[in-house]
Amino acid sequence: MTIKKNLKGGFLRLKPDVFGYEKNDKEKYKCDWEKRKVKNPNIYEWWKLVQDNEPYKFFITLTFRGGTSINKMIQYINHLLDRYNQKIYRRSYKRKCKFVEGFIFQEDYKSVNCGKNRKHVHMLIKCTDQYNFKEHKDIFIKAASKIIDGKKRHVFTEKNIDFQKYRDDGAINYCMKELDDKNVDDRLRTIGMEGVF
Repeated sequence: MTIKKNLKGGFLRLKPDVFGYEKNDKEKYKCDWEKRKVKNPNIYEWWKLVQDNEPYKFFITLTFRGGTSINKMIQYINHLLDRYNQKIYRRSYKRKCKFVEGFIFQEDYKSVNCGKNRKHVHMLIKCTDQYNFKEHKDIFIKAASKIIDGKKRHVFTEKNIDFQKYRDDGAINYCMKELDDKNVDDRLRTIGMEGVF
């Protein structure tokens, strides 16, 4: 897997065109999931569900401060998704049943710059084609900039949001790399009209 260091963001990001496997190596990719299926049948079923819901529009990574609980993370993401939905589908998005859909995948990681354990969430989302990539990214970042924590600090800044186009199903494999049957119920969730559930 090819990775690069992002000193501003403080965590490792994949190069945009590489998601942990070679595009011409589909058989090896399937074979890895066949091996995981034996030890983790539940995660394999989740993988199939995520795979069946392709194509996604965006692959997003959100990084949180150390010590942020999963419940707080979900609360912040739901607030962000509500704002994002209002911007792209208007305030009546729930009444019209038009909203962002997809999945979130929660991970712990050690920050390259500060050595602290932090959490981040990968998101695979589907949404309207009404806007181009740059417009979607700008709308998302603007919505994220409005989210404030209990200490009146911004939860998200541009440096802890990685917003990319979804390219292929290698992103699914990357999002699920740390999941197994023991943690999948806590770390993989769906996104619907009410946000993350």
